[in-house]
Amino acid sequence: MKVNYWKNGLHVSGLAPFGYIISLIIFYFHTTIILGRFPKYNQPDPKKLDIYNYYSGVIDLLIGIWLLSFLTIIIIILSNLIINRKDVNWKLIGLYFTGHVIAIILFFSKIMEWYID
Repeated sequence: MKVNYWKNGLHVSGLAPFGYIISLIIFYFHTTIILGRFPKYNQPDPKKLDIYNYYSGVIDLLIGIWLLSFLTIIIIILSNLIINRKDVNWKLIGLYFTGHVIAIILFFSKIMEWYID
């Protein structure tokens, strides 16, 4: 069985932002359901919520994984384009690029500002 490390690296680096996006959004909306309103900066402090301990470890881990994958995705995509010139899946690369763009937007949003409060 032949393992294609470039393809596996591309998939892992490309899908990493979706874990971060989904986990942070779920925490935000779970807090919204509990409060009955959207949380804002320091209203409430997320660390004072009972559910914070359940989410914080996962979110922090996925943010770290996403940041590492963000640093490596360009190198992996360029290397993959050179190796597989004729067999490039542009839809997959577009999906991965979109995920990283959404993660960047979320990283600089009010939701993230509230979370790291």
